[in-house]
Amino acid sequence: REDEKRDCCKWRGVHCRNTTGHVKVLNLRTSDYEFARRKFLKGTISPALLKLHDLRHLDLSNNDFGGSPIPEFIGSLSKLRYLNLSCGAPLEVPRTLRNFSGLEYLNLENSHLFSVGSLEWLSHLSSLRHLDLSYINLTKSRDWFQVVAKLRSLKTFVLRSCALPPINPSFICGWEIH
Repeated sequence: REDEKRDCCKWRGVHCRNTTGHVKVLNLRTSDYEFARRKFLKGTISPALLKLHDLRHLDLSNNDFGGSPIPEFIGSLSKLRYLNLSCGAPLEVPRTLRNFSGLEYLNLENSHLFSVGSLEWLSHLSSLRHLDLSYINLTKSRDWFQVVAKLRSLKTFVLRSCALPPINPSFICGWEIH
């Protein structure tokens, strides 16, 4: 039993590579059921994540970071392919996220982000296939449409119940809208 406590690969939400034993998935998502009962993670994100050199999948959704910004060091997790920061609480996303050229999935839903500022940093996510910006106030992010339009790998773009600035119709040409 003591070995199981030390072997993080046996913990709920942690998945490791069979060959190396290194953590590749860290799913700290709080279920909707737990969230409704206010049983979620609280606090700040620890720099200990940097020790997870093979981390590909990080899900921190439905947790409460108390308005703390996502730390700059998150941008150093260069092997990350999946990042879910959907949390329903105010977050500030660091500009270092632009370093995730291999990121394929990004969910920022309901994060109360971008009430100010540019989304230009998204244009550096050249491998992005899924982007969710639902329930976010984008009225002051006048470049959001142009930036998203430049994401050539994007297959799924979710934008539900957002406050949006006016869109220049000339930017819509060439888009297939369903």
